Amino acid sequence: PSSFSPDGSFLAFRKQAGKTRWDIWILPLKGDKKPWPFIATPASESGGEFSPDGKWFSYNSDESGKAELFVVSFPGPGGKRQLSSGGGSAGFWMNDGREIAYATPDRKLIAVQISAKGSNLEIGASRPLFGGDPLPAARGWSVTHDGRRFLAAIPLEAAVAPPLTLVTNWSAALTRR
Repeated sequence: PSSFSPDGSFLAFRKQAGKTRWDIWILPLKGDKKPWPFIATPASESGGEFSPDGKWFSYNSDESGKAELFVVSFPGPGGKRQLSSGGGSAGFWMNDGREIAYATPDRKLIAVQISAKGSNLEIGASRPLFGGDPLPAARGWSVTHDGRRFLAAIPLEAAVAPPLTLVTNWSAALTRR
């Protein structure tokens, strides 16, 4: 599983198939509850997240030969829009659906402005997050739903870490007193 729709009606998940490799399927959680293929191509699709309003869906595909981030309308029909260039993965919606951020292959986070105009998605400017500095780990981070706070495991540098003192034969020092 990768994402629930905001209203709790659908669950997106990956399913592996012979000719199409990994695909994204949708499981309705109400009604007939019969899963259906949402994005099934010869490429491998992964990830996947519903927009905060449930009208759009972001996912990764390697159709170009490397992982890129795409957005499609949900439940469709509609064309897809590629948001990343040069590789992108681990996409997530921010600022109530007005931005999507993703990780580049060199672990930098990029935010892309988007706005929905009816059934069209307008893609705006992109900007690096955190001054363009790479994250310490490929996916060792998380973001709040509003996109205002990030949690990341950041290793301490050796000069910043407190010194470690090992005392051996400490019981002999006690008997000398």
